[in-house]
Amino acid sequence: MADAIVGPLLSKLQEVAVTEGKALAGVGDEIDRLRERLMWLHALVHETDLRSRSEGSQLVRVLARQMREVAFEAEDAVDHFILQADLSRFGRHWRQAARLFLANFATQIRVRYILSRKIRSMNARLEDIHDNSAKYSSNNESTAAITWRASRYIPPVRHNWEDMVWEESNQPNKEKKTEVSLEKKKKTELTELLLDMKKPGSHVIYVVGESGIGKRHLVKKVYENETIKNKFAVRIGEIFPPDTSSIADKIKGKLETEWNKLLSEGTDLDNSSYLVVVDCPMSSTTLGNSIVEKLPKGGKGSKIVLTSTSSPPDKNVGIIELGYLDKDKSTTLFNKSLGLEGRRESSYKTEMKNKVRDKIEGPTNGLPLAVILLAKLMRTMAYSKWEPASEYIRHNHQGHPLKTIVSMGIDDLPDELKSCLLYMAGFPDRSTIDAGQLVRLWTAEGFLTQQLEVEPEELGQRYLKELIFRGLVQLVHKNGGDVELVTIRDQIHPFFRWEAQRTGFMETYYGGSAAVPNSARRLALNSRKLPKPDNMKMLKKLRTLLLSHDGYNPDAPGQQLFKQVFPKLLTQSTFLRVISLEGIDIGEELPREIRNMVHLQYLGVRCPTLAKVPDSIGKLKKLQIMDVRRTKVRALPVSFWSIKSLRRVICDEDLGRPEKAENLMLIMTPATS
Repeated sequence: MADAIVGPLLSKLQEVAVTEGKALAGVGDEIDRLRERLMWLHALVHETDLRSRSEGSQLVRVLARQMREVAFEAEDAVDHFILQADLSRFGRHWRQAARLFLANFATQIRVRYILSRKIRSMNARLEDIHDNSAKYSSNNESTAAITWRASRYIPPVRHNWEDMVWEESNQPNKEKKTEVSLEKKKKTELTELLLDMKKPGSHVIYVVGESGIGKRHLVKKVYENETIKNKFAVRIGEIFPPDTSSIADKIKGKLETEWNKLLSEGTDLDNSSYLVVVDCPMSSTTLGNSIVEKLPKGGKGSKIVLTSTSSPPDKNVGIIELGYLDKDKSTTLFNKSLGLEGRRESSYKTEMKNKVRDKIEGPTNGLPLAVILLAKLMRTMAYSKWEPASEYIRHNHQGHPLKTIVSMGIDDLPDELKSCLLYMAGFPDRSTIDAGQLVRLWTAEGFLTQQLEVEPEELGQRYLKELIFRGLVQLVHKNGGDVELVTIRDQIHPFFRWEAQRTGFMETYYGGSAAVPNSARRLALNSRKLPKPDNMKMLKKLRTLLLSHDGYNPDAPGQQLFKQVFPKLLTQSTFLRVISLEGIDIGEELPREIRNMVHLQYLGVRCPTLAKVPDSIGKLKKLQIMDVRRTKVRALPVSFWSIKSLRRVICDEDLGRPEKAENLMLIMTPATS
């Protein structure tokens, strides 16, 4: 997984070498040598990383770790050089900049000398890594040949990139042939239980099965059935992350709101039934009892449906149990998931497909989601790669079918897509992700390589569609041909986080007393699990800060703590290039320390308490994107509109944009979006 780290760094080294020009005359050759060695070792690690998964090669792990360390060291050196030597932060005050430069000429020379010395040291270290890898690999060469090779390019957008998506809200009733992960019998059983009028008041139904077995898929299809829609006066369906608190109270509040609407319309509530569907991976018994106790009685035939991985002890409730698929059903699902039905194919293609299908039980264990992901992985490959790929999976079993297939799915991604995918590990469990915001974050991170006559937004959409086609990202909603909302299946989200953390790509804070590692370069936080100030010190290497929310609560302890920590974080973490905060209290004014963020390219502060942005915002000469939705900000300083690198401002209203900034793309969105 060095691809996700080294690729963007190589671009940055090239940028520094070009932009500094003559000023780095003595360093340019060293930068070129560093780039060349990183590229060579990058290819070596990529080639051997596949073998390390199956063989557990400690040699490859050491090589990959050492290479990441050098790459991180190089990034630190370049960013520190830019921070110290970049005079563009003085803006139009060139006279002042010139005086300061002349007064600190010795400092400028020292900064360049330090960069040169660091790069020479890194080149020497890479030389040692190269020599050691050649020495030890010759003595420990594996006899296991790997004939499968990962993808090396991103194809044009697939014509059927969005297939097999039952979550599309604009097509809730569309029956697709590929939706076969559950037997029709189970859908019939659940429908009959929901239509059962014998039991008065609330009746609890549990849909039980292992994660990835298809519980949510089944419930969603029945929930959107026209017969079920017409049966219940009120329907509420909610998906909650694993450790959400007060679920019963939240459901009760939503139900009472809908109930009051019916009451105002003169509806007889005694004869009106409701349907509540709760999808949350926690104790079925605890959650079920809590919801039944909290919710109003409702009319005859009211139902509560809960998904669970274990059966409740109370056998007097409705229970729908989902199990594994046998070989025939797995094969049927695999065929339909390929999306190749009805197409003519050669005997060779048929032979290759049969070889994979005959061994499908081994890598998938009959788990529907594993079967679907395997099919989506295989359909991206040439038929000649099917047999070696299936053999690689068979010899690389990692204890769970999903982990095995998802790991290979990540390994098979072209370099450009790996960073984009792992970046999504920083979003909360079971969250719906705004595709536009995600692409803007990718752009600010430098993941979207420039292409002739292709805008970053268009390229980001292309990347998203490829990830959806491969089954690693799930489409929630689209508008025409554009992706609007996506999510990550909660069964595979942990694998992304583990991979991102293992490679040093992103740290996700899970709460508790643990401190955030000082080495963190990207940090994902959640407003419900914010670290204490003492656990968030000296993050000098931090490049990205993502903070998501789970409902704004101004009285929560974490809100006030973060307001105290944020200015200090800006003072310490001067390498920050992406700040994305949502639903957190940072005070009425953006901290003035924001002016020190020389590298900052993306600033998203969707914070309800924010009302003012200081004039010092104009010092952010690399800022490209500003997002102030869902705030009290009604105008931005004149200095802000003078930032030449600015590309987009996302807001709820005009913000007093001057005439000279008319060419700037201003995206205005409803305050509730």
